[in-house]
Amino acid sequence: MNRPLYRFGVYGYILTLFGVLGFFAMSYRGFSLFNFVFLAPLLVGIFLLVYKNSKLYHYSKNMIILLDCLYVVGLIILASFRLPKGMSLIFAAALGIAATYSLIKFTFLSHH
Repeated sequence: MNRPLYRFGVYGYILTLFGVLGFFAMSYRGFSLFNFVFLAPLLVGIFLLVYKNSKLYHYSKNMIILLDCLYVVGLIILASFRLPKGMSLIFAAALGIAATYSLIKFTFLSHH
């Protein structure tokens, strides 16, 4: 297991999840400039995932980038729904945590 890529992956998934959930949680109260504060961790998380994927592809021709794109798009779509009492954010958080664990396990821990 490549430790720096593992860390980039974990931090990338967490920052992406935090950015998406924070942006849509703040938009429940109304749209303001404070919503854009959460775009910074989202963009940093996406950058870390892109860097991880480029290195993984270079080393092992791993196409995990397709699953990472599905992860980001799925979080954004799920969090953008307006369910009562913010249930869409809870569903997006649960899906994000489960997907983060699964993707990290699939990418780094299952290949020997």
